[in-house]
Amino acid sequence: MHDIFLSYSSQDRERLQPLFQALAQQSWSVFWDHQSIHTGENWHRKIDQAIRESRCVVVVWSKGSVDSEWVLEEASNGKSRNVLLPIKIDDIEPPFGFAMRQAGNFTRWNGKSDSPVFIELAAQIYGLLGRGSQPLSSPPPKKFPWLPSLFLFAAVLGCGGYYWKYSVGASLAGDSSMQQGKPVKKESLAGQAPTAIPQTVASSHYIIHNDGTVTDTKSGLMWKQCIEGQSGVDCSTGEAAKYKWDDAMSEFESGVSFADYSDWRMPTKDELRTLVYCSNGIPQSTAWYKTCGHNYQIPTIDLQVFPNTPAFGLLHWSSKAKDASYAWGVNFYDGNDLWFDRYDGNHVRLVRSGQ
Repeated sequence: MHDIFLSYSSQDRERLQPLFQALAQQSWSVFWDHQSIHTGENWHRKIDQAIRESRCVVVVWSKGSVDSEWVLEEASNGKSRNVLLPIKIDDIEPPFGFAMRQAGNFTRWNGKSDSPVFIELAAQIYGLLGRGSQPLSSPPPKKFPWLPSLFLFAAVLGCGGYYWKYSVGASLAGDSSMQQGKPVKKESLAGQAPTAIPQTVASSHYIIHNDGTVTDTKSGLMWKQCIEGQSGVDCSTGEAAKYKWDDAMSEFESGVSFADYSDWRMPTKDELRTLVYCSNGIPQSTAWYKTCGHNYQIPTIDLQVFPNTPAFGLLHWSSKAKDASYAWGVNFYDGNDLWFDRYDGNHVRLVRSGQ
């Protein structure tokens, strides 16, 4: 049995050598036919057995692989078992049937295992392979050499990613790092007095207003229940849209109107992290440093409050840029915040500072 089955087009073999080496360096067993099938073996039977027994299928979309029947069949196997992790090495659209699963953007990967795009892929692999592993008892150092895989990826998952020193999170009540704004008076409908809307207490600190918004009583923030692109009482209308970071900021940075408020905006990184929820009871403050542990719901958000949050393509943009190439976001696969390529397509969930 292999940890990872690498599905790719043979014409991309040379380009994928750095990826294979980076994965193998983490002490994972990686099957790719170039090195895993020996002389005299039945290659078709060997591949069929390997993909059925592998715990994770990483499919590499490229100009060549999107038209390969072999790659499509292998990807379908991984998808049917819910162990598929797609990446792309060319600027192409995934084949029909796979577009709903966000592909990691390796088109500009530098081949190094400490780059954000590889760290994110590794975190997702760890989530599939090591869900039951015991998390670290304390955060890793701010800088560290590449250690054995369990140490590294427990750090990736458990401490706001490899870059835990940036990820102190927000205290749920009155953190000074949260963006504060002046309340904007709720506007009446034209010619009518404002109508009281029934409210529902969803949990100990969420109040659902039954107009598509919810208030977190700990942080004082009001959130849209639906990701941009979704609508309806249960967010089942439409599809969760994805935006490049600059496009998201251009459209949603501030002054967005919804539910009679006109001050919706992109959340800060710390605000976005307050939505991380561990269904197994692990406290949020613990999850920021040690993840949700194991046996937890994916996505790591309260689905009673934020229904139909996608279980794939779990990255949400924040308003914080890292530099000209990257911006910060939160990965609701495990609660990490990392910086991602600004050209990646990720989700947007809007917030306002509340009354």
